[in-house]
Amino acid sequence: MENNFRFGEYLKRKRKEKGFTIRNLALKSGISKSYISMLERGVKKYPSAQVLNKLAKPLGVTEQELFKIIGYMGEHNVEKQEDSKGAITTSDKNNHIINEEANVFFFDLDGLSETDIQQIKDHIEFLKHRAKDKNKGNE
Repeated sequence: MENNFRFGEYLKRKRKEKGFTIRNLALKSGISKSYISMLERGVKKYPSAQVLNKLAKPLGVTEQELFKIIGYMGEHNVEKQEDSKGAITTSDKNNHIINEEANVFFFDLDGLSETDIQQIKDHIEFLKHRAKDKNKGNE
């Protein structure tokens, strides 16, 4: 999985496209200069959703784009919208509605190997398929 390395390069490229120094981006996003530098160099590999949200606006990109680049969200078409109660929802290409606050999990993956991370992803997929099979039996 090369998402972490790609993310650092992507972050640096977007920052430079905007004409920002690391200091400028830190001021605009509220993220420390040292943390941005560590992200760009790949020292910190998995920023939290909150960090990605703070970086999105100054970089002129959507949160979803950053989530995809880092590997937190699949490469499928998604549309983000706010419902009548103010909850943020995402619908994917199959029109599955996801309440992001309830169904998206972000983990601090620092210290885990790529194999560990892949095993976590595989287990999540297994659980999703198992739940889908259970739901078919209840219909």
